[in-house]
Amino acid sequence: YIIARLLYEMVKPEVLLWDDIEAHLNPRMLVRLSGWFSDIVANGKQVIVATHSIEALKILAEANPEAASILLTSLKNNILKTKPLSVKEIDSLSEAGIDVRIAEPFLL
Repeated sequence: YIIARLLYEMVKPEVLLWDDIEAHLNPRMLVRLSGWFSDIVANGKQVIVATHSIEALKILAEANPEAASILLTSLKNNILKTKPLSVKEIDSLSEAGIDVRIAEPFLL
């Protein structure tokens, strides 16, 4: 987290890409990170995050709901498929026993 913040301040990119946001971060740090991402977005920049963690996804999406977009993605035969989802839709699917992380063949 600290190294990412330092690098961001040095480079000031228009787009921040972060894969596996949940790796080596506890939920408390994810909350802090979501606040930083909200500040970046408020300054007209983009933040793109990839995760397999539903918990991380919810923390990030709920920190800035008006700016957050959740996309379920699948790459098969060199064709990228996407489906926009809301936290509410993910919760509804979960309550029905469907894990969106492994259900993309049925959802896309």
